[in-house]
Amino acid sequence: MLFKEEGINNFITELKEDKMNVERINFTYNNQNQSYTLITCDGVPGIAQEADYYENLGENLIYSDMSWLQPICKAFKCKIQANVKVLADGSLDHEHITVEANLMVPKNVGPNIHGFLYPRFRTFVKFYPLVKEIKFSLTSKDFNSQICNIFFTLEFDAKKVNAILRDQGNVNQGVLEQWLNRAERCLLLTRDKAAHGDLKRSVHSFEVINGKANAKSVSVNCHFKNNDTMDDSQ
Repeated sequence: MLFKEEGINNFITELKEDKMNVERINFTYNNQNQSYTLITCDGVPGIAQEADYYENLGENLIYSDMSWLQPICKAFKCKIQANVKVLADGSLDHEHITVEANLMVPKNVGPNIHGFLYPRFRTFVKFYPLVKEIKFSLTSKDFNSQICNIFFTLEFDAKKVNAILRDQGNVNQGVLEQWLNRAERCLLLTRDKAAHGDLKRSVHSFEVINGKANAKSVSVNCHFKNNDTMDDSQ
């Protein structure tokens, strides 16, 4: 389990003391360096709730951990952000979960990007019916470009997650190859446009429908390194 029962109980006690009307629960899982899981909530304090509201909320947090959050984190092996709506009785809306997985690409991957992405994309492709968006974050400078992060946004019913994880069928090779091609295409586009000079960052977003990644938008920014001192008189 990612959550300790004592920690959940303390969290619920604090919400109960504040008479918190919780509207949404957010989960953060970080597997880098010192691994941790964070629970935060959005809501309005000072609103009296039914007697079993906070009991339901606590039980649903533990259920979330065991039923979908821990399996997703174990499968993806990367940073995870997830959020779920809280219903009027304190239970979570497990039928409408949003997850963003942040796959970080180390700088030392170099030209072997295909070799790095292939085994990791195989895992994500198993979930392709649930994937709604893929974003490639890149840096480019002096005709060199590099993928830094790949963000996968998923929307799903909790009941579907373990069914997908239990499925030992073949990975959809067509989806896998298309996603890999999208990554390589983003590298080529930024590399061709990278001129000598300042560092540029770009994010290439793709809407995913039935596994197919369709170009959605591109955002670009340019990083300027300022002088250490500035003359205020000018």
